[in-house]
Amino acid sequence: MSSEASARVVSRLIILLCLIFTLCQLGLGSEFKSGCIAQKFLDGRLPDEEASAISKVMSGFPQLNFRGDFSCNESTNTGISCNCNNTTNICHITEVDLSASGLTGVISEEVGKLTHLERLNLAGNQLTGSIPASLGNLSSLYILTLSSNQLSGPIPDSLGNLTFATHINLNDNFLNGSIPASLGALKYLSFLGLSNNGISGSLPPTLGNLTRLQYFWVEFNRITGTVPKSFASLTNMTQFSVAGSQLSAPFPDFITNWTSITQLSLSGNNFYGEIPVEIFNLSSLQKLDISDVEGPQFQFPPSTTLTDGLHTLRLRNCSISGKIPAYIGDMSNLEKLDLSFNRLTGRIPDSLKKLSLSYMSFSNNMLTGEVPDWIFNQNEMDLSYNNFSKLTFKPSSKPLVNLFACCCNSSTCVPNTIDPTRIMEKQCPRGKPNYHSLFINCGGGEVNNMDGNVYEKDNDTSPFYLSPKGNWARSSDGNTIYSMRSRGLSSEVVLYNKARSSLVSLKYYGFCLRRGKYSVTLHFADIIDTQGKSYSTNKRIFDVYIQGERKLKDFNIIDMAGGPNKVLTKNFTVYVSHGTLEIHFYSTGGSFFYRNGPLISAISVTPEYKLGKQISPFHAKYLVPLFHLEKEGSTSIPCAVP
Repeated sequence: MSSEASARVVSRLIILLCLIFTLCQLGLGSEFKSGCIAQKFLDGRLPDEEASAISKVMSGFPQLNFRGDFSCNESTNTGISCNCNNTTNICHITEVDLSASGLTGVISEEVGKLTHLERLNLAGNQLTGSIPASLGNLSSLYILTLSSNQLSGPIPDSLGNLTFATHINLNDNFLNGSIPASLGALKYLSFLGLSNNGISGSLPPTLGNLTRLQYFWVEFNRITGTVPKSFASLTNMTQFSVAGSQLSAPFPDFITNWTSITQLSLSGNNFYGEIPVEIFNLSSLQKLDISDVEGPQFQFPPSTTLTDGLHTLRLRNCSISGKIPAYIGDMSNLEKLDLSFNRLTGRIPDSLKKLSLSYMSFSNNMLTGEVPDWIFNQNEMDLSYNNFSKLTFKPSSKPLVNLFACCCNSSTCVPNTIDPTRIMEKQCPRGKPNYHSLFINCGGGEVNNMDGNVYEKDNDTSPFYLSPKGNWARSSDGNTIYSMRSRGLSSEVVLYNKARSSLVSLKYYGFCLRRGKYSVTLHFADIIDTQGKSYSTNKRIFDVYIQGERKLKDFNIIDMAGGPNKVLTKNFTVYVSHGTLEIHFYSTGGSFFYRNGPLISAISVTPEYKLGKQISPFHAKYLVPLFHLEKEGSTSIPCAVP
């Protein structure tokens, strides 16, 4: 071929390449565009199927404006990495990391064609839809992170095909269904995170085959049943959390053989039986979180190897009796201490003054003696509902110190240290009732003319509050007020702009109420989403007691209302006989770890009896028994009344 002919061929080839490049830039037609993809990867070529797959996967995320212009040889391709063969100039995508990129959309099934992918991280976005079953085709994948999205549907069984997976993190989504038993085949798995979803069913015994497993997080789901005995084989476990689930079984004592465990969270379940004392000799523990264990009383062991490493100790409602051990004061790095709702007696050990705690609760015990003055050096503290002697010094003015019903059985004591009975005696001299209704805007200010009623303010930031009129009081461990921007929840939206919450326990008392039946209406709206962003999937589940009787169990506002920021009311009929009404919100799963304790927006209490002149307490003493005699069908009613 002559040099002139060769020049013409080269010229035409250049023109053709320019034309192809231009058409690819314009993206004319889907078929032509997909054919251009390989051209785009000319510097480091991807196989056609892989090039097409990455294009379709990236196109599923509108924010990226992806048009297939990607080169494996360009270091500026944020979030996508390749492995290229210098001899063949063939490349394969090995990593996609688009975490915290503000993405919406869905994960395409085409991701399963990226068969050389080793790491996939799409965490911290707002992706919806289901987890593609095609992920099970990625035989080289060892890290899968899809946490903190809005993914729904079941966990695909096909994930059990990820033979070399070491890390699977699906935390903080809206997944449902059960945990696939197939995951028990992942013999290299060291991290499994399924927390804060809607997963139900039981824990598969096959997970006991994961002998390399070190991190197992499934807290805040709806898992039932037991912790399988096969889990005794998981001796490499370092972090284990099933908190806030619905497990109901004997306490899993085999965990005392997990000598490498650093964080153990079993709170908010329905375990029963005695907590083994050997747990206090797991010397690697940094966090021990157990609550609501029903069983025989037990006492702290005389000694422990839990010392410098422990930063969190919670043993709430675990039937612990006896005294608080002095060795807790030797836990020099302890930051959070919760021994509330037990049967502890005796004094607070002086050794605890060596600690610098951010949170401490001895609430609802039977502690006695003087409250040491050094205790007010702690930040957030709850000594409520104990039998301490009258304070001999002025208590701290810190807003996060709760002394309600802690320290005095005399009406001459400081109001925030006496119990509800003494408050009732002070506010209602001679037991004469003054009120027939009660309206509280929990967490908010005063609301006038709401259906003709005035809702009193409850926006004080202290754990204990007595209303100015003395007709009601509130006590909580910790103190939180949530707020939101008004988005028209209902005609009563002002009642739901703010809400009162607590870490675990929240009580309201109504005082000086007349004897009779009342309608109690509880107003709820879970308003944690203050900026209209995706809702946190931390589960807020709690029980509601009125006059000591449980009215709601495992109550979930989100589920019952059909989503966040939606109004829900619950109505109950109760009888008030001695002037005091008690409403108690209690969360087994709530804690200082997750800030997901009980929440209430407003309370209204109205009479179901006819208003009019009330009989005196003297006549009520005799007429009420007569009423019951007549109701039981007695034909002889005494006529003489002394």
